[in-house]
Amino acid sequence: MGKTLIGMVPLYVLKKSSKKLNMLFTIQNYENLLKYITRQEYTFSADSDCAKKVLLLRHDIDFDLNLAHKMAIIENSLGVNSIYLVMVGNPLYDVTSNQSITLLNEITSLGHQIGLHYDASISNYCNFEDQLLKLGKTIGSGINFYSQHQPTIYGFNAELNSKNCLDLNLQARNFKYISDSCMQPRENFQSTFDNYSKIQLLVHPEFWMLNSLDLNDFGYKLKSFQANKNDQEIQQMITIMIETLKNRLILDAKNERFK
Repeated sequence: MGKTLIGMVPLYVLKKSSKKLNMLFTIQNYENLLKYITRQEYTFSADSDCAKKVLLLRHDIDFDLNLAHKMAIIENSLGVNSIYLVMVGNPLYDVTSNQSITLLNEITSLGHQIGLHYDASISNYCNFEDQLLKLGKTIGSGINFYSQHQPTIYGFNAELNSKNCLDLNLQARNFKYISDSCMQPRENFQSTFDNYSKIQLLVHPEFWMLNSLDLNDFGYKLKSFQANKNDQEIQQMITIMIETLKNRLILDAKNERFK
């Protein structure tokens, strides 16, 4: 895999033992983050009216369903529930395979929900309705949540807003949105939880489960973890994230954030 020169903007996670902040994408730091959120008395829910402090915890599964499943087990052990959004047509995992269906069933059995991570890049042969229907048939139930994959690359589809499910790209019901997208968080996580009572947090399990230092390190570790997969597919998706970062800088300069 070719090298890419991407500097890491640190993701801030509060350590249990001090007020200092840890900046590494590790599963231990993710557990510490969840424990910190729990101590702040947030309720994990998609319903903004269920409590004074609410966290909608969302995972877009871009690379690996096995790593998502591992995170779902950890969250369950901490009493946390979240929404796992999976892709239809992803080159790195087949959501309709028997193995994937087993993993999805186990994720829901742990108290989490499954949604669609809509991929506009394949809409010419599998549009939003088709992707929604295919995933619904796969898991045997209706889909209540979706998010759009790489809107800064493929364009934000405003027409989806009218669909009868919750578009998690929107700051609906006054949720403050924060994310670890591309391993380049825009904002300080701790400060956000200290200053907002209703938050939507997007976490990509693959970054944390592989204990990644930056995008370069993540790419190498994912390549090793998915040794049977096409390296070019992994490299292409890393390249798309790099392009997303470039687009995001332009959008942020114009104060036009895609959520």
